[in-house]
Amino acid sequence: MSSCEVKAQYADYFKITDLRGAFVYDIVMRKVIDKDVHILKENNVKSVVVRGDSGKVTSKFSVNEDGWITNYSTYEYNDGEEINYEITYDGSRPLTIKYKEKGMGINYTCFYKDNHLEYINADFGSKLAEDCVFSFSNKDKIDRIDYIDKLKDTVYMTIHFLYDSKDKLVSTKDIKFDNVIDTISYSENVITINRLHFEEKKYTLNDNRITEEQNTFPSKQLQSKSYSYQTEIPDIVSKYRYYYKDNGLIEYIDAGTDNFKYKYIYEYEYYQ
Repeated sequence: MSSCEVKAQYADYFKITDLRGAFVYDIVMRKVIDKDVHILKENNVKSVVVRGDSGKVTSKFSVNEDGWITNYSTYEYNDGEEINYEITYDGSRPLTIKYKEKGMGINYTCFYKDNHLEYINADFGSKLAEDCVFSFSNKDKIDRIDYIDKLKDTVYMTIHFLYDSKDKLVSTKDIKFDNVIDTISYSENVITINRLHFEEKKYTLNDNRITEEQNTFPSKQLQSKSYSYQTEIPDIVSKYRYYYKDNGLIEYIDAGTDNFKYKYIYEYEYYQ
């Protein structure tokens, strides 16, 4: 629920930098996540190691026998220092998530009521903590998240989730400042998520599998409700093409920009 930027379909949600973004991805990409879990379980995958062109490990993760990731590490940031997530479950429901990197850690604990996520406590250490409290619509969809500062016992932010007539999530909004945070659009086989107007992620799907991913960091930077300036730097566009084995597991990913190309290669260990 905290984040790192790793190109791995199985662990895509680990690159989301906040709870709101993680739940936007979870709602919008739920069928993709479920298909990932099914394929990992069906193939008895125990662990995955992802290597770059040089053979150096860029990330690795462990999978339980139900197909859910229980431990995830990436080494692509902080000069190769490990960033790690440890997750415990009750069936498919996450109970705890421990995030660790050099010099810091966050412990997330999930609380449920009547089969719904009631709130998540985020403990940042040094007596700093917050509760993220969830409200649901009569259609069992997340309606809003209230962020409560535990030290001050006050709600400092409320995010509203908005859906279209087909019950598809189309945007999130910061109620206090009346600002749209995320916008989501859908076409026949493409889902586009625009986060904070600073990053656009476009997923091309086939049978609930990601075949292509395009990430665009725009040169325009958003301030309040209008673009405040435009740099001379063009948009940064990264593209990822996924290649699969016959059993549905990722074999490798071709990635890069127009000027720099690289590859991620997947290695698997299986339950006996």
